[in-house]
Amino acid sequence: MPLQFTSTYDLKIDAKNRLFIPTEIRKGIEKEEQGTSFFLILGPNRMPWLYPEKMYQAVLSSIPLEMSPGEELQRLMRLKFAGATSIPWDEQGRLVLPDRALKKAGIDKEVTLAGVGDHLELWNRGAWEKEIDDVWSNGPDIEVKWKEFLKANKEIVNATKVSA
Repeated sequence: MPLQFTSTYDLKIDAKNRLFIPTEIRKGIEKEEQGTSFFLILGPNRMPWLYPEKMYQAVLSSIPLEMSPGEELQRLMRLKFAGATSIPWDEQGRLVLPDRALKKAGIDKEVTLAGVGDHLELWNRGAWEKEIDDVWSNGPDIEVKWKEFLKANKEIVNATKVSA
């Protein structure tokens, strides 16, 4: 069964830009299957997204490589390839986050690490609270869209259930 990240963690980034990845998360990552580092990219929401090494490589391998890709594919490749940074964790379970990515995302020291399925997202704590409040206030609309997605992607959903 593929690794899925859930839950949220209120954490702090120290003066050396180190973020402690909670033990619960690290214990769920099988080094042989998912690797020994994370890849950090800025997601479409401009927040740092963290993927386990081999999961990220699988994402990359799903992008068709062409000698002359169209503009949209070029932009996707820039986002997924050029913006990626491999970050191993140390013996204490900390990642040293790139200063450039933190500044680009406007990340401060008080953060929330959110499990979002196949990746983790890093948010300023206040921004996360605002985001989750917005999600809750739009809950009924989100539920409708979710059901529409499941109906439209029935084959994919059923294939996932069979392989799980």
